[in-house]
Amino acid sequence: METEAMWKTLSRLALEARQLHIAERCFAALGDVSKSKALRQINKIAEQSAEEMVSLTALTEYRFIHQVLIVLSRIFRLSS
Repeated sequence: METEAMWKTLSRLALEARQLHIAERCFAALGDVSKSKALRQINKIAEQSAEEMVSLTALTEYRFIHQVLIVLSRIFRLSS
């Protein structure tokens, strides 16, 4: 039980710090497949965007990622 609480705390802190790879692993450890999968997709988009030159498309993807993080943060607060 204490281990689960530690994973939940770390996942919250990772999301707040925008450390998405860490948050993805935390949710996987907690067995939250949907959040882990969503973060994996976001991480993939972020990595692809980082490899490309800054463009309007990359900015749009960044805004999408930012909006998804806001939604995940709200979902996390509701489920805690």
